Amino acid sequence: MSNGNKMEHSVAIIGGGFSGLGAAYGLNQGGCSKITLFEASNRLGGRTWTVKTNGHTIELGAQYFHVHKSEIYEFAKKCGAVIQDDARKRYENFESIIVLPDGTRLDQELADSFWDDCYYDNAHKIIMDKDYDQSITTSKVAVLKLFEEWRQRNAEKLASYSSSHIEALESLLRRSVQLQESLGTEDWSNVVLSSYREWLVDSENLNEPTAHGGYGKIVEYVVSQLPANCVKLNHRVSEIDWSSDDGVYLSFEGQEKPQRFDRVVVTCSVGVLKNTLNQMWKPPLPLEKRQLLREITVGQLDRVVAEFPQRFWAKECSNSFEYSVAEKENEPNFFSNIVSVESHPNALLLWVVGHQTLELYQMGQEALSDAIVKFLSLVFPDVDPNKLRPSKIHRSNWGQDRNFLCGYSHQQLVSGAKHVRETAERLAKPLLAKDKKTPLVLFAGEATANEHYATVHSAWNSGRREASRLLADFSSRRRDGQHFIRSAI
Repeated sequence: MSNGNKMEHSVAIIGGGFSGLGAAYGLNQGGCSKITLFEASNRLGGRTWTVKTNGHTIELGAQYFHVHKSEIYEFAKKCGAVIQDDARKRYENFESIIVLPDGTRLDQELADSFWDDCYYDNAHKIIMDKDYDQSITTSKVAVLKLFEEWRQRNAEKLASYSSSHIEALESLLRRSVQLQESLGTEDWSNVVLSSYREWLVDSENLNEPTAHGGYGKIVEYVVSQLPANCVKLNHRVSEIDWSSDDGVYLSFEGQEKPQRFDRVVVTCSVGVLKNTLNQMWKPPLPLEKRQLLREITVGQLDRVVAEFPQRFWAKECSNSFEYSVAEKENEPNFFSNIVSVESHPNALLLWVVGHQTLELYQMGQEALSDAIVKFLSLVFPDVDPNKLRPSKIHRSNWGQDRNFLCGYSHQQLVSGAKHVRETAERLAKPLLAKDKKTPLVLFAGEATANEHYATVHSAWNSGRREASRLLADFSSRRRDGQHFIRSAI
């Protein structure tokens, strides 16, 4: 758009994750240059978090691109943030190793068939079926039935394992479906898996991309496309006053005078929105919006990345692997599993989920280092414990960080996929001015997206969606010779 067609409406965007960046990018591309993006922390990216260390990059947030046909993927290609692998070859070389509670390793053929027959292959077949929305794919009942069938098929090979080993495998499988169950209902699992289906279809003829150089590279690229000095870090919004006819007034911690904007796009995490329902909004959010936010549940999921002086697992496995450690009865493991870090040859990723994250937030670095050594000793019992101690530890703390207050969000539902999509659309519904048609405060974020669930591109697309909504309103207002909200009231 030429300078003569620049739109002079002022827009504030609250939150510098990918939904906020998507809104800013879309507005700027559409000719709205009076954009201010306020981020409460000292960095952009939201729940993507790229850390540079010892000449490598690691991700403490999102890492992969799950859909190729997306604007984010195109940006990644432009700024050199993509490695293209042959997806099938990559997964053929991937090692999924199962360690039983007493340190026994399950035979690798059995380990592969365990996951394939009891979980992945079955889910893949049902997802790819045209009737996948009506299928129960990952319920505990369905998976345990498959486990029993797997046991019978492999009875001869399993004869050398004890009954406690078999029980531990069943427990491991239960834990693996627990996250899906925590997402609400079996119907919600199907909704989430519908995005996986899109990825599978898209991957049939395309290589699978992974982030190289981190999502941080993409953040830098997007910011380079925005107006200079439009990003304000370390600006925490304390109040959103949308009671006036002439715009929205934002108050900030540490600042006495509020700032006025024609429109505001809110992209805070669901955790933050839920936590600030009673104090941030003036007047309060409409009852429907408050009820929707209360219906959405938040969960905790954090990454711990440990760097080591030497790669002690070099002879143990390939460059791409995952260790799953079965638990002893009534003795849950602190870490859920260990995964290779493709971008750093001397680092391991350990996942912490659910209630264990609360313990993580209370741990100092020394205590966390001890916990890592203890867990790795189960997997690598023959390695000198001194070699298992990390030289450097990086960790996320999404649930404790006041800028997020959750690792992810999901809905507790009884009405299925249709209700999930309707809820997302209702959550995205703007707050209107007194004319009942002017979008005054708009909402973006992955919880407002009705496709590509729990992905970076769903967050980005939601920001772009709200930018388009505003641009359409601005264009209509300009045709009618209007500008400020009061002109329409």
